[in-house]
Amino acid sequence: KWKHRAVNRRLQSLNKAFIAVSGEVKKELIHHDKVPAQKIHVILNGIDLARVVDRGVKKFHAPPRLITVGRLFKQKDHETLLRAMAEISTAWSLRMVGTGSLEKYLKTLAKKLGIDSKVEFIGFRNDIPKLLAESDVFCFPSRWEGLGLAVIEAAAAGLPVIATDLPVLKEVFKPGEAKFVKSGDVDGWVRAITETLAKPAPALKTAAKTQARIKQRFSIDRMVKEYAELYLKLLT
Repeated sequence: KWKHRAVNRRLQSLNKAFIAVSGEVKKELIHHDKVPAQKIHVILNGIDLARVVDRGVKKFHAPPRLITVGRLFKQKDHETLLRAMAEISTAWSLRMVGTGSLEKYLKTLAKKLGIDSKVEFIGFRNDIPKLLAESDVFCFPSRWEGLGLAVIEAAAAGLPVIATDLPVLKEVFKPGEAKFVKSGDVDGWVRAITETLAKPAPALKTAAKTQARIKQRFSIDRMVKEYAELYLKLLT
C-alpha cells in the first residue's frame, strides 16, 4: 500500500485529476497520499445489471438461507460472522462464497463451534448472481472496504442486507435500508440476524424498495457517463 501512496504523491504534479470510488477513498487520498482535494473526483463503481438475478419477494426458505461473498482473509472478518451464527437458536444455513488464506482456519472454527453441518464453504464461483437469488439474507462482516461491490450486487438482487457499520456503506445505503452492526461485534450480529429471521416480511419489503434505487445509482451506464463527462471537462 505504501508503494501506491508513493506513486500517487509523485504523480500529483502530472495528473489533472484523481478518481476515487467513494467518499471514504477520497479522504484516504487526501490524508494519506496528500492529494489536493480539488483534484479528486468521486465516481462510484457500477455493476453489470444484466447479470443480476432478481430474488423477488418470495418467503424465506425453511431453514432461511444466509450468504456471504468475499475473499477468506482477515479484512472480511468471517470469524465474527461464524461466532454469531453459533449463537442463533433458530434454524438457518449459511453459504460462504470465496477462497483465501483463512479457509482452513474458518472450517476448523465452524467445526469447533458445532455449526459445520450448517455452513457450506463453496469456494470460488462464477454463478454468484444465481446464488444470491437462491438466498434470503446477505451478510457483510467486512472490517474495511473501498466501496463493497459484493454488498451492492446483493442489494441489487433484492436481498435484505446486514453489514458492518462502515462509513463507506453509509454512502451506499440510506438510513433504514440495511441493518448495521459495529465491527467485530458478535452480539450485535446475533441481534441483527435474529431480528431479520424473526420478521422476514418487513425485511423483504425494505429490500425491494432499496433494490430499485441501488440499480439506478450503481449502473454501469451511470458510471460510464460520469467518466466521459469528467474526461471531456479535463480536455477543454
